[in-house]
Amino acid sequence: MKKIVLISISVIIVLSLLYGFASLFSSKKVSCVIEIKQGESVKSIARQVEEKTPFSSRLFLFTVRMLNLDRKLKAGYYSFSNYYNIIDFAKRLTKGEARLIKVTFPEGFNCFEIFDRLEKSNLGKKEVYMQYFYTPQDFLPDEFKSAKTLEGFLFPDTYLFRANSTEKEIIEQMVSQFKVQFKKAKEFACLKERGIELSDYEVLKLASLVEKETSVVSEMPLIASVFYNRLKKGMRLECDPTIIYALILEGRYDGNIRKKDIRMKHPFNTYYIKGLPPTPIANPGFNAMKAAFCPAVSKYLFFVSNNEGKHLFSETYKQHLKYVKEYQVIYWRRKWKKKR
Repeated sequence: MKKIVLISISVIIVLSLLYGFASLFSSKKVSCVIEIKQGESVKSIARQVEEKTPFSSRLFLFTVRMLNLDRKLKAGYYSFSNYYNIIDFAKRLTKGEARLIKVTFPEGFNCFEIFDRLEKSNLGKKEVYMQYFYTPQDFLPDEFKSAKTLEGFLFPDTYLFRANSTEKEIIEQMVSQFKVQFKKAKEFACLKERGIELSDYEVLKLASLVEKETSVVSEMPLIASVFYNRLKKGMRLECDPTIIYALILEGRYDGNIRKKDIRMKHPFNTYYIKGLPPTPIANPGFNAMKAAFCPAVSKYLFFVSNNEGKHLFSETYKQHLKYVKEYQVIYWRRKWKKKR
């Protein structure tokens, strides 16, 4: 009888060991975030593991002690979304991963809007970003050595930034994405074939104007063609968004453009200066850069909003005035009367 009991106990022990070792290598779906705080105990971490994953606290404690990981677990913010066995899961918690913060920047955001959003997302201070804003050469390749600011070089996209990222690291990440997208856009370049001589920085400036004038991708090459046609004829670009940017720089933009603003003597006001502004006025996306590198072939010199998100293009000032009267003067007069 004793022999039977001993055999039974032995079998149970062997089976338990086999089950335990099987558990070490059995992969399970883990979808959660584990946050280890500085100085947090192993037992506290084990409780969190049991609450958020398919692994028990006992299995976790056994694993980290067996692998001598209990003193190697590091504070961090760990995001899991895959299949893991307990060994791989435990080893991951020794990496000291930082929390990731998702931030989206729409096409056409200027640097000041980008810095505001970063600060509101607890990713650095605007005043620090502004210091880097005026020292672009610390981040840019040689072909942009004439750049005066970082405007235009922070590519608009959705990013995942580490919560402990420095302002410099974030700028480097965004400039790195700009380099990739600018290079892709340049592959479509057709300016030389059309007898247009512009530097990469000048193309970027023009792309920023295109981005601010329309969000309709199909219109971008036409908008770009208008600007190139006006440059070729020595006409002023007369781009309203440049007035807005000038007012932003002076800290007095309130959402409106007045007659006196159109006439103001400012280096960014393309109603006053000839040619392109000193820097880009926003951070253009890929499609605007592509349009600037290869504009449509047209004779258009003017465009005006149709108040439905698109534009009407014309070759003559006479036709342009007709569109302005119909789609701006009369349209807004009717809107004003309805409000009264």
